[in-house]
Amino acid sequence: MATAKRIVHDLFKPNPLLYWADFLFFDLLGWAAFILAVRASNFSLFQFSALIVAGFALYRSVLFVHELSHFKKGTFRLFHLVWNLLCGFPLTIPSFIYVGVHTEHHKQSVYGTKDDPEYFAFA
Repeated sequence: MATAKRIVHDLFKPNPLLYWADFLFFDLLGWAAFILAVRASNFSLFQFSALIVAGFALYRSVLFVHELSHFKKGTFRLFHLVWNLLCGFPLTIPSFIYVGVHTEHHKQSVYGTKDDPEYFAFA
């Protein structure tokens, strides 16, 4: 296991260029597709296709909140702000409702229990 960790250790260091490129591409694609869908003829194939693209692209953008929750506190500040402005607030999911809670979810003593903040017992 130690050898495997050593081999992939460099893959766990966040690369800001990759984060910015990935997030901005999918966020802008998502909002552009959404605008095209709104302007398209109702119930057209083009509108349906644009909505599918918008949904998947914006979903990809939303997933960056998970990354934000794992960054060391005080790092990637500009990225955090831009994510909230372009994705978090417009989609009503600002990072402050997830970032502090998610790390609690990873604790072995909490994960999957009634105290896990990411799960709700349905029964």
